[in-house]
Amino acid sequence: MSNCPHCDVEVKKGDKFCWNCGSSLLDSLTGEKPQGFENIIETSANASQLQNNYDSRQPGVNLQEEKKGNQIQNETPEVDEENLQQQMLSSIKELYESFNAYAGRLEKLEQVQQKYTHLEYNMKEQLNKMLAPLQSQLQKLAQNQKDNTTSLQAEREEIDQINNQISELKEELQRQLEKELKPIKEIFSLLGGWIQNYPEYLPSTITVIQPGKQQTTTKLATIVEAEEEDKSPLSEEEQLLKDYNDPEKRAFLSKNAIIVSATEEGVDNSRLGVGQLVLGQERRGNYWILKRGTAQYLVPSDTIKINPYNSNIVEKLFECEGANSEEYKDKFEKGKFELLKPAKVSSIGEEKWQLSELGKLEFID
Repeated sequence: MSNCPHCDVEVKKGDKFCWNCGSSLLDSLTGEKPQGFENIIETSANASQLQNNYDSRQPGVNLQEEKKGNQIQNETPEVDEENLQQQMLSSIKELYESFNAYAGRLEKLEQVQQKYTHLEYNMKEQLNKMLAPLQSQLQKLAQNQKDNTTSLQAEREEIDQINNQISELKEELQRQLEKELKPIKEIFSLLGGWIQNYPEYLPSTITVIQPGKQQTTTKLATIVEAEEEDKSPLSEEEQLLKDYNDPEKRAFLSKNAIIVSATEEGVDNSRLGVGQLVLGQERRGNYWILKRGTAQYLVPSDTIKINPYNSNIVEKLFECEGANSEEYKDKFEKGKFELLKPAKVSSIGEEKWQLSELGKLEFID
């Protein structure tokens, strides 16, 4: 607490004006002039000059107004000036206290605003620093994915080219092999004819089947023909069928197979007898698509369970041997079958295929 240097009234710390006399506490205590002080002085000086000019120009009017003022003063009842002064001072004090309180609150609000402005700026800076590496990583991942997609596409094209080249080489090797085997087949044919015509010239060790030389000759011809068949190369379809019916090789085929099943649309069309059956890629499908060169073959998967619910689909894809016989139903219910010929399919769009040639199945006990 301190006292006003003008009226010696006790004032609060931080007050800018005296609540009693209205004097500036900053001007007296710190030597600083309050804001707007020069304007107040200038306004007071101008007001005094204007009053003097007005009084000098209209002396008669001033005298008349002075008489009216004295008359009004005489007619006005006496007022307790001391009490009125105390009330005014009390009101002024309350106003100044309110002013100082609001000034203090405003200062605190400004400090809080500055604090939160600084905090907001720091948070934005930290957020930008955190997001910058994430954005950079995201851009790198997007670029890597794009590069990987391009590389994968190029690898697929290269694999397709290699498969085509392999298919062409197989066909060329098969033609060369047939060309080289042709004279050998002719020799075997001549040998078979010679054996039939001159069985008496055969060594005695050849005659192992009794009775009769004719039976021995027939057996030899059968052996020669079997040897010729064994030495002839298998086609892609025959080799695929042979590998599929071998359990060990079938496991290897499953790793390179595209797993498919009939689509819902294809099943509906099949039941209504409208359009052709469409196959789509499915993780737990009932069929495999195996590529051999440019051809695509369809075979049952090793997990297929043939039952009355999917039998109509099976019969749309494979010709079932003995389907009209009485034994067919009994064998069919057991669900065991042997693949006699793989079906052929052709691509009709992304991950969709359509049957182009029926396969063959035979149900067994």
